[in-house]
Amino acid sequence: MKKNYIHYFLLSILLLIASFFSFYNIGSVSLENWDEGIYAQTVLEMNNVPRLLATNNFHPWLEKPVVGFWLHLIGTDMFGMNNFGLRFMSALSFVVSVLLLYVMIKKFYSYWIAFFSSLAFVICPLFFFPHMIRTADFDGYFLFFTVLTFWTYIVSWKNPKLFWVVGLVSGMSFMVRGYIALLVPLAIGAHVLWTKKYRILHRGIITISLLVFIGIMLPWHIYAFVMYPVEFMNSYVGYHFFQRMIRPLEGHVGNQWFYFNFIFFKLQFFTIFFLSACTYFLGRLLKYGRDEDKLWLLWFLAFVIPLQIMKTKIVWYMMSAIPVFFCIIASVLYDVYHKHRYKGNIVVVVVVSLLGMAYVSFSLEGAFTYVLYPTKQPVDLLTEYIEKRTHVPKKILTYSEKDTFGGPAATFQWESINNYVVLNPQNEDDLDFYVHDVKDDFIFFTDMAGYKKIKTLDTKDTWRGEALSYFHSSWGETGVPIILEKR
Repeated sequence: MKKNYIHYFLLSILLLIASFFSFYNIGSVSLENWDEGIYAQTVLEMNNVPRLLATNNFHPWLEKPVVGFWLHLIGTDMFGMNNFGLRFMSALSFVVSVLLLYVMIKKFYSYWIAFFSSLAFVICPLFFFPHMIRTADFDGYFLFFTVLTFWTYIVSWKNPKLFWVVGLVSGMSFMVRGYIALLVPLAIGAHVLWTKKYRILHRGIITISLLVFIGIMLPWHIYAFVMYPVEFMNSYVGYHFFQRMIRPLEGHVGNQWFYFNFIFFKLQFFTIFFLSACTYFLGRLLKYGRDEDKLWLLWFLAFVIPLQIMKTKIVWYMMSAIPVFFCIIASVLYDVYHKHRYKGNIVVVVVVSLLGMAYVSFSLEGAFTYVLYPTKQPVDLLTEYIEKRTHVPKKILTYSEKDTFGGPAATFQWESINNYVVLNPQNEDDLDFYVHDVKDDFIFFTDMAGYKKIKTLDTKDTWRGEALSYFHSSWGETGVPIILEKR
């Protein structure tokens, strides 16, 4: 009974911590280009009703299946078409993922190891990065479905009749994230063969699970192909599957050290600790060969190998592989604790405890900074500026090559939420026309390079500029947003 109280107490603590780092200030963070802006516009066009095919600017959008948008709709129906509403379900998915990870680790190890491993997972620096958690992307959903799939598979070890749920959850995962969701059933299938789980998961229940998976994902694919065969083959199959494997798309390029460099950048010297734990884990796996350790290894390899092979390198592709790092850590901690507790080797226990406290201290600082001081993009700075004026200008002209001064996220914020009329001069003749237009009420929104170009054309010195304060230092001088208004 006492253990149950402790178990629920630790779960409650994790729930509070995960909720804070997931939800606090998410409505204050600007939407990021490109995905958040695209998804927001698509959700808006669904008009509160889940539809079988997504559109963007009312054109077919077939990059991913539609379930992610349906989940977004739950948040926007409850909280409105705003940043918080768009991100609510993704943030909730991360919270539930943390609790699932705790329950999964506790299945094999102690609840204290499960708690500290899950706590380290919540504040992992890898998550506090654009497009990871706290966003309206679909990766938070994929993280949830990944952990849930592995958990349902583990449950089926003792209750094989529940293995069909693995197919159900995998199908939902595919309908949220697309092709990359196949990595999870791939790992599970390999584990079934390696551990000979097919002896308890007989052919019938495996067949049922596969049929459930196909039954969930196939209807939408058939419907999308029938409705838009050319777009389906060119975009969904050709571009977003084959092309991403063989070439770096949309500037997402990197060498074979791409993901390791990101991990080292975020974890710094704790990368060595993780690598050491993985080395120890492999030795433990070779010695004992426990089923759960085999699952952790296959989970890790199922993501690492394909991501290394793919030419398109994107850091948030690895998001659903992050939980397994902490499963491996839990496995190592369990072994170290039990091996050295009975030997009385207090030095090892102290060293591990100090490393854990150092990690928490290091991670908390970055996590709190990320959550308490959300980055504001120029789009929101312009909105705040306009709200202080006596009236909204009839038009806003944006002139910049940077995504954050335009792009789908900015367009959605300005046009769909604020109802501004936004124009983008496409060439110098258009720009020259507006510079010399003294009749219409409009403003320019640009950066330093655009400001210099406009002032070169402004021979009569009609326009005065005001730089907006912008604390995102990575943009430098050229990224400072500038408002130009008529004198």
